[in-house]
Amino acid sequence: MKINGILILVTIIIFVILSAISIFLLISYFAKAKKNREWYGFTCFDIDIENKRIRINNDIKLLNYFPPNIKSNVISTGTWFSMSEFSNIFNSETNKLLNDFYKSNTKPDFTFDLSLTQEHSNTNYRFLIERKEDQGIIGTLFWNDYSSKQEFAFANIFHSEDIPTLFQNKESSIIYLNIKNKYSFKEKYIINEIKNLIPPKLVGITNLWIKRNKFYISVNDNQSVKISKINKCIMKLFDKLQILKKYFNASYILETELFNSIDKHRLNLLTNYLIVKYSNDLQPSKIGLNILLSPEYVKFCADYNEAMTLINSGKYYIKHYDILDVKHNKNVNKVIFPVFEDPKKEEFYKKDYNNLDIFEYMFLSFLMKAERFDLNNSILIIDDYVMNLLNINYLKKIHNQFKNISFLIKINNDTNFKYLENTINVLINSNIKIGFQINKISSYLIDFINRIKINFLYIQNDTASTFTNNIKTTLNASLISGYDFTAPLKIIFENIDLEILRSINLKNNNNLYLAKNKDLI
Repeated sequence: MKINGILILVTIIIFVILSAISIFLLISYFAKAKKNREWYGFTCFDIDIENKRIRINNDIKLLNYFPPNIKSNVISTGTWFSMSEFSNIFNSETNKLLNDFYKSNTKPDFTFDLSLTQEHSNTNYRFLIERKEDQGIIGTLFWNDYSSKQEFAFANIFHSEDIPTLFQNKESSIIYLNIKNKYSFKEKYIINEIKNLIPPKLVGITNLWIKRNKFYISVNDNQSVKISKINKCIMKLFDKLQILKKYFNASYILETELFNSIDKHRLNLLTNYLIVKYSNDLQPSKIGLNILLSPEYVKFCADYNEAMTLINSGKYYIKHYDILDVKHNKNVNKVIFPVFEDPKKEEFYKKDYNNLDIFEYMFLSFLMKAERFDLNNSILIIDDYVMNLLNINYLKKIHNQFKNISFLIKINNDTNFKYLENTINVLINSNIKIGFQINKISSYLIDFINRIKINFLYIQNDTASTFTNNIKTTLNASLISGYDFTAPLKIIFENIDLEILRSINLKNNNNLYLAKNKDLI
């Protein structure tokens, strides 16, 4: 009887202890879930353009997990409220993007970063706007708080031409990502997105090495953890990173034996080859030591090294095509850019290796030796992502060396305008003439040229040709009408019909030009 009583007492004690542990774990779980929800999450809104109103689309209880900075009384009711009240949450730049979408009935779905009117945290916000088949609109607001532990996701971030010590003699694999040129201005944004995907087990022991557009991610080797477990975590991270694949033109895991066996020159060859290989790989993943012996890689190395030798030997020249003054029917200027001396090599590299750093390297080499060429009375084309690499003093030096030289920045991504603004202002303030080469007329462009007075706008062939039937309307309504002609904007069309150009009625017809690019004829 006494023993039975003891057993009952022990059972009760064990039950109480287990219950306490369970309650504690449940409380911890829900507390962590709430904390995580505040750290990152999303919510949806119904947008009624016709009645200029908006409302939350999710369960109203989700508002308990909203970041405090975006929670407001009007949102909390769960009922319709005016767009103006919604707009008050965001700053003027974000409002401009929202209004641009609201006013257009044809603008496709798009995503943009946004900022609040009053923001004192490290929270990143994005807004996705989608048109539904029933003509309604859904807006999805995403947030990530980088003031959390993810701020310390990387133990080290290196910007270096040489392989950092922490990346040498590794026991675990390395992740390699190559950022597309058109997204090179978004480096900080992409780094933050990667931070947000790093698993908790890898936070604080992960390293990032950046060499221009190339990102390498490694994990500190830990003697107390099996390499197989570390590599498993690396593989999980690699899989997660595929959500960002629109920013990459290569993503692979480099196995330990491979990475440890090559120097920085051979690593550059390999990673450039992987950009070419990536476009043909349905499921890119691990790359091992055997790739160095593959015939495709050996051939690529020969091609790439030959290109570098030609550039270093100065085997390139300046190609040009004329700019015609439409009103006076005479050539007044020329557009210039460096090309390989051998036309077959130029065509081959453009066709097979255009996404690599070959042409970027040739351009930078040309700038270093610009005095070899006659650049007087010319317009030099520069890709926007190259501007991100340039020391602006090189452009100032060339401007001082040659008479009447201007710079034409080729825009590869609409969102790059905002990243170029400071550089453009510095050049303009130095009395240097600047223009943009564009392949479409967008709201980003119109906003930029109405705030910052560039000298000329070069409209590429694929865009210029679409203006054949509605060119007057397109130009006068969306572009020219808002421009201050006290600082005349010269407009250069590429290979468009001359009679169509002569029919355009500008406020100043002296501003109309035709670029005769024979390569496109």
